[in-house]
Amino acid sequence: MHRPSVARRSSISTAVIDYPWTKTKEDVAAFYNVEETKGLSEERVKRDLERYGPNELPAEEGKPLWKLILEQFDDLLVKILLAAASISFVLALFEEHKEEDSLVAAFVEPLVILLILIA
Repeated sequence: MHRPSVARRSSISTAVIDYPWTKTKEDVAAFYNVEETKGLSEERVKRDLERYGPNELPAEEGKPLWKLILEQFDDLLVKILLAAASISFVLALFEEHKEEDSLVAAFVEPLVILLILIA
Protein backbone atom coordinates (compact mmCIF):
# COMPACT_ATOMS: atom_id res chain seq x y z
CA MET A 1 0.00 0.00 0.00
CA HIS A 2 1.33 3.42 -0.97
CA ARG A 3 1.53 6.04 1.78
CA PRO A 4 1.48 9.54 0.37
CA SER A 5 3.80 12.07 2.00
CA VAL A 6 1.62 14.98 0.94
CA ALA A 7 0.47 17.21 3.75
CA ARG A 8 -3.15 16.79 4.73
CA ARG A 9 -5.48 19.29 6.34
CA SER A 10 -6.76 18.93 9.89
CA SER A 11 -10.16 20.07 11.11
CA ILE A 12 -8.64 23.43 12.08
CA SER A 13 -7.50 23.93 8.48
CA THR A 14 -3.78 23.97 9.10
CA ALA A 15 -1.23 21.81 7.31
CA VAL A 16 -0.17 18.66 9.15
CA ILE A 17 2.81 16.57 8.16
CA ASP A 18 2.03 12.96 7.26
CA TYR A 19 3.77 10.32 9.38
CA PRO A 20 6.10 12.71 11.24
CA TRP A 21 7.76 9.80 13.06
CA THR A 22 9.23 8.69 9.72
CA LYS A 23 10.86 12.09 9.10
CA THR A 24 13.99 13.62 10.55
CA LYS A 25 13.62 16.31 13.17
CA GLU A 26 15.02 18.84 10.70
CA ASP A 27 12.32 17.95 8.15
CA VAL A 28 9.56 18.33 10.72
CA ALA A 29 10.97 21.66 11.98
CA ALA A 30 11.27 22.94 8.39
CA PHE A 31 7.71 21.83 7.55
CA TYR A 32 6.29 23.76 10.50
CA ASN A 33 8.70 26.67 9.98
CA VAL A 34 10.22 26.35 13.46
CA GLU A 35 13.81 27.03 14.43
CA GLU A 36 15.12 23.96 16.22
CA THR A 37 17.17 25.85 18.81
CA LYS A 38 14.76 28.75 19.44
CA GLY A 39 11.32 27.22 18.97
CA LEU A 40 8.42 29.39 17.87
CA SER A 41 8.85 33.14 17.55
CA GLU A 42 6.90 35.42 19.88
CA GLU A 43 4.92 36.72 16.91
CA ARG A 44 3.94 33.21 15.85
CA VAL A 45 2.94 32.28 19.40
CA LYS A 46 0.68 35.35 19.65
CA ARG A 47 -0.82 34.71 16.21
CA ASP A 48 -1.50 31.03 16.96
CA LEU A 49 -2.94 31.90 20.38
CA GLU A 50 -5.37 34.34 18.77
CA ARG A 51 -6.23 31.89 16.00
CA TYR A 52 -6.57 28.63 17.96
CA GLY A 53 -6.91 29.76 21.58
CA PRO A 54 -4.93 28.41 24.55
CA ASN A 55 -3.61 24.86 24.43
CA GLU A 56 -5.70 23.45 27.25
CA LEU A 57 -8.50 21.00 27.75
CA PRO A 58 -11.90 22.29 28.83
CA ALA A 59 -12.55 21.86 32.54
CA GLU A 60 -15.00 19.11 33.40
CA GLU A 61 -17.69 19.64 35.97
CA GLY A 62 -17.02 17.66 39.12
CA LYS A 63 -19.59 15.29 40.54
CA PRO A 64 -21.20 16.24 43.85
CA LEU A 65 -20.00 14.34 46.91
CA TRP A 66 -23.36 12.67 47.52
CA LYS A 67 -23.35 11.26 43.99
CA LEU A 68 -19.84 9.84 44.44
CA ILE A 69 -20.91 8.18 47.70
CA LEU A 70 -24.01 6.66 46.08
CA GLU A 71 -21.92 5.31 43.20
CA GLN A 72 -19.78 3.43 45.73
CA PHE A 73 -22.84 1.43 46.77
CA ASP A 74 -23.71 0.43 43.20
CA ASP A 75 -21.87 -2.89 43.39
CA LEU A 76 -23.17 -6.40 44.03
CA LEU A 77 -20.63 -7.18 46.77
CA VAL A 78 -21.44 -3.94 48.58
CA LYS A 79 -25.16 -4.73 48.40
CA ILE A 80 -24.51 -8.21 49.83
CA LEU A 81 -22.47 -6.74 52.68
CA LEU A 82 -25.20 -4.16 53.39
CA ALA A 83 -27.76 -6.97 53.56
CA ALA A 84 -25.49 -8.95 55.90
CA ALA A 85 -25.01 -5.91 58.15
CA SER A 86 -28.76 -5.28 58.21
CA ILE A 87 -29.56 -8.90 59.09
CA SER A 88 -26.85 -8.92 61.75
CA PHE A 89 -28.21 -5.67 63.22
CA VAL A 90 -31.78 -7.02 63.35
CA LEU A 91 -30.60 -10.26 64.98
CA ALA A 92 -28.62 -8.25 67.53
CA LEU A 93 -31.77 -6.29 68.40
CA PHE A 94 -33.84 -9.40 69.06
CA GLU A 95 -31.14 -11.35 70.86
CA GLU A 96 -31.57 -11.67 74.62
CA HIS A 97 -28.91 -9.79 76.55
CA LYS A 98 -28.34 -10.50 80.22
CA GLU A 99 -25.53 -8.01 80.62
CA GLU A 100 -24.80 -4.63 79.11
CA ASP A 101 -21.48 -5.89 77.72
CA SER A 102 -23.21 -8.56 75.67
CA LEU A 103 -25.49 -5.88 74.20
CA VAL A 104 -22.48 -3.89 72.97
CA ALA A 105 -20.77 -7.05 71.71
CA ALA A 106 -23.85 -8.00 69.68
CA PHE A 107 -23.64 -4.78 67.66
CA VAL A 108 -19.90 -5.03 66.96
CA GLU A 109 -20.31 -7.26 63.91
CA PRO A 110 -22.79 -5.04 61.99
CA LEU A 111 -20.78 -1.95 62.92
CA VAL A 112 -17.57 -3.50 61.63
CA ILE A 113 -19.26 -4.41 58.33
CA LEU A 114 -20.59 -0.85 57.98
CA LEU A 115 -17.17 0.63 58.79
CA ILE A 116 -15.59 -1.54 56.10
CA LEU A 117 -18.16 -0.32 53.59
CA ILE A 118 -17.59 3.32 54.52
CA ALA A 119 -13.80 3.06 54.29
